[in-house]
Amino acid sequence: MIILTPEIGLKILNIIPRYEEISYLTLRDDSNNTTQLFSIDSVTALEWYYRIEFTTEDLLLENRYYDLTIYALDDSISYKDRIFVTSQNSKDFSVNVLNGEYQYKQNNSDNDFLTYGE
Repeated sequence: MIILTPEIGLKILNIIPRYEEISYLTLRDDSNNTTQLFSIDSVTALEWYYRIEFTTEDLLLENRYYDLTIYALDDSISYKDRIFVTSQNSKDFSVNVLNGEYQYKQNNSDNDFLTYGE
């Protein structure tokens, strides 16, 4: 999963695509099933991955999931991933924190589990 900020402007993705010739990308909002088309500003081949730069002119909505699809020149799918948009620092991000308070409730268990078969 990729984490992006909701600000308008340059976005950078580091990916390993199926095809080197990348043409454009789409973002589909999971909440309302709308798709936005983006042209790619630059593609840079680095040692083990590609750096993709594109610019958003509309605000990506906070706490939303998007399906990312990157297309090659022949319109075949070169890369797919999931994006989550948040203004939190990605290193400090936790799905268990809401307004500075931990929401996660620990389930006490003795970790017993059953296996069937051989």
